[in-house]
Amino acid sequence: MLPKKVDSFRISTRSIIHSFSSGGLSRNPKPRGSVPQEWDQEIRARKLHSREWLLSLSPAMSADLVSKLRAALLHHQVRLDPVPQRQHVEDPNDPTLAYISRMLLDEEEEPPQMIQLQDAYKNLIAELAALVSSPGGSGNLIHPDDSGNISVPDVHESRTGFLKSMLLEAARAVAGNRGSEVYRIISEVRSLASPEGSSEERTALFFADALIARFTGFGSQVYSAMVKGIRERHSVHVRMLNLPSFRVTQRFANGTILDFCQGGTRIHIIDYGIHYGCQWPQLIQRLSQRPEGPPAMKITGIDFPRVDVKETERNLVEYAKSCGISLEFEAITSTSWELVQPKTHVNDLLIVNCNLRIRHLREDGSVGDNPRKLFFEKVYTLKPDLFIQCVVDAGSNLSSPFFIQRFEGALESFFMTMDLFQTLLQEEMSEEYDYIGNIMAKTIMNVVAMEGVERLERPNSYRSWDSRARRAGFEQEPVRPKAVELVKAAWCSSKPNCNFKMGMDGNWLLLGWKERVLYAMSTWRPQNKQAG
Repeated sequence: MLPKKVDSFRISTRSIIHSFSSGGLSRNPKPRGSVPQEWDQEIRARKLHSREWLLSLSPAMSADLVSKLRAALLHHQVRLDPVPQRQHVEDPNDPTLAYISRMLLDEEEEPPQMIQLQDAYKNLIAELAALVSSPGGSGNLIHPDDSGNISVPDVHESRTGFLKSMLLEAARAVAGNRGSEVYRIISEVRSLASPEGSSEERTALFFADALIARFTGFGSQVYSAMVKGIRERHSVHVRMLNLPSFRVTQRFANGTILDFCQGGTRIHIIDYGIHYGCQWPQLIQRLSQRPEGPPAMKITGIDFPRVDVKETERNLVEYAKSCGISLEFEAITSTSWELVQPKTHVNDLLIVNCNLRIRHLREDGSVGDNPRKLFFEKVYTLKPDLFIQCVVDAGSNLSSPFFIQRFEGALESFFMTMDLFQTLLQEEMSEEYDYIGNIMAKTIMNVVAMEGVERLERPNSYRSWDSRARRAGFEQEPVRPKAVELVKAAWCSSKPNCNFKMGMDGNWLLLGWKERVLYAMSTWRPQNKQAG
């Protein structure tokens, strides 16, 4: 008998969400294989009763109860509104596209051994999976019914939720060093998912491979093979042309800078995570077209040693010259961005930029020498006139040092991200979708199978970055209207879809897909420094 009052119902809101989406109130999975008829009828009756009771709680609660509750939990009442629908047409004169095209033309042809490496990790994964199998481990968690068919979740159970629960069960088996159980569960996942299937199936296989690599201790070797199998410049090209997140965050930052530095004669940008410098051609071109003439400009490009920042310097200086701007460039590579000391000039209008790369900062050490804490303190000591943060938003679990907690966060984040990529790319651009899938597989491998300094992917929630900035002595600036308009024009530009969302949380501009925040953008200045 279900209680009449909600406050006496001893189930958390998260349990309600899970239960309603799966069709019942029990959080235990349905027993696999056949069950007695009267048991099955009782389960279905409870599911129906549960659904009818939940829908009758209030007239405002309708069939979208699940998404409303989930959104409330994820955003704490932060509202995400659909982006106005418009079809975007790429500008053939876009300076960013011209810059990337020139960069690709300068790329040497791939050697034959590089092409062979592109699929080498898959063979290694197959060998590792065979090693995990034990003589007694041929049993499978899937049981055929009387007709010989495999039983899969019924129509009331979310297929995505079913795959996630199996992967989490496999992760716990990996953590517990239970080899036979790991093999059985991974075999079940692979029997239900196809590399050519939906985004959920592909993502489930990425996680399965990563769990096998972690369990066998070959995470570093597999990840290295995956990195070598991806052409980095081509990766930038595919992402810049087809994924709005890259265009949007860059346009937010560039629009903010252009508005901020009107009339400025000396501009210095310190870019943490500059990579190939694809953000700056558009800004350079716009600055060269100012009625008052171009400013004196300097860029300090900072990245990890694996990035050829000197090459980025050559490309950007050459591009700036073609626009009539004499660009000064300082190239810095370091594994510890928090220890870098850029050279600044008192007369420069100083802007610090970090676009989607702050997630690579380590979060270890004691409270006093935590690299993330030291990074914000370092930026504060530079006393910038403007500090721009564009971050990948993820739950705090995804940066957790504890494997199971991190794995749970990764499931939620990457399943949603792959769903977005499928919507953008799969129908008309299958080759690009496959390529982005390889990048996503590499990222999941890094998060799941690697630890310590080898783990490069450490995203966190935008609220966590907000707290760190404030503790370091920054205060937030209002988002500039021109930047908001640029974001609206670019988000959902590749393929109009009502699932692209935007919202504000204080002075954070949020971009979402369905009910989840994916990216967040904000601007800051040191306390007691006059606003621009």
